[in-house]
Amino acid sequence: VAKLASSKKRLRQERVRHVRNSSIKSNMRTAIRRFEENLDQETLNQALSSLD
Repeated sequence: VAKLASSKKRLRQERVRHVRNSSIKSNMRTAIRRFEENLDQETLNQALSSLD
């Protein structure tokens, strides 16, 4: 019975860890995408201002 309880606990911990990791990963992807979009906008602004 103790073995069953500990394996249930381990499964739950793995699920929690997986959910946390995937949310961190998606947050990182979002942050990187925003950063790249800002970079593109900045590059565009510099290119446009150099035309003046």
